[in-house]
Amino acid sequence: VEVLQKLYTVIQMCETEAFEIDHRQDVLNVKISPQIYKYITGIMQFLNNAPSNNRSRDATKQNTIKQRFEADFDFSNNQGKKLHKVLKTLKCWVKMLDKTQSNSSKNYLEEHCPYLSKFNSCSAEVYLFGEFLNPKAHYVKIARFLPKIETIRRHSLTARRLFIRGSNGKIYPYSALIPLL
Repeated sequence: VEVLQKLYTVIQMCETEAFEIDHRQDVLNVKISPQIYKYITGIMQFLNNAPSNNRSRDATKQNTIKQRFEADFDFSNNQGKKLHKVLKTLKCWVKMLDKTQSNSSKNYLEEHCPYLSKFNSCSAEVYLFGEFLNPKAHYVKIARFLPKIETIRRHSLTARRLFIRGSNGKIYPYSALIPLL
């Protein structure tokens, strides 16, 4: 998730830089700025310093991603520093990482927040968020948090959708933004 957020930031930087170019023909010849270069090398360092999983399959997958990223963003030749090529490669990486994350194992609440997974209506009486905004509504209490979490990515933002079972038996989805690190 963190790498995806960093990639979205670099894409935004590249698109801003491309938009500021005066002539359309120059876009193909423009090289990336030192700021973008520094940010991409920072992502490489982040991937190299990322803790590897104990499982050999995940560790191998992580090493493959590192090697492919370094190969795709090899700036030793001048062709690699062209803005339009870097932007195209970044977008391919976003698609690939998005696909691998959506295919990965499902997220469960207990992994992220064990306190919420153990919460039930006997623990405390807590009303659903935003219920007091409608004065005519019957106030619903939280019965429990459901174990499944969905990760949602829209417009370079990542959020997690929690599902809450109310005291009336209905399931209420709530989205929580993941802060940038």
